[in-house]
Amino acid sequence: MVRGRPPRVAAWVEHLDGSAEAKARLRALLEALGGRQTIRQASRALGISARRLHAVRRELLQEMLDRLEPRPAGRPPRLAAAADAATAALRAEVRDLRLELQAARIRAEIALAMPHVLSRSSRTKKSRRSRHQPAGNVSRNATSGV
Repeated sequence: MVRGRPPRVAAWVEHLDGSAEAKARLRALLEALGGRQTIRQASRALGISARRLHAVRRELLQEMLDRLEPRPAGRPPRLAAAADAATAALRAEVRDLRLELQAARIRAEIALAMPHVLSRSSRTKKSRRSRHQPAGNVSRNATSGV
């Protein structure tokens, strides 16, 4: 038998944040875990089946066990989030640069295969000049060089 004052489960639960219904359920579950109530009594008090109460108890105990697993001391570093953002930005930049490189390679191939496409003919240049200059001075300025 345990010496000292018996633990007051109700006092533990009252200091927690949560609804009254959730606190009542937790109290009933803790009393069933502590042996103050049977599983059948607790399931009736909660309005659920004994099978569901066993499942809830298993989930609760598993969560408690997971929380008690050893972890590194202190706050986890935030470098992972910053590194992920930087990595994503660099990947996007690499993708854009690869697209630009591919476009430059294609332009170079076109220039080698069809050089006439990239150079303007002298006839096209003259026709463009004649559109922008007044009609009377076109022939004099273009031929005399004055």
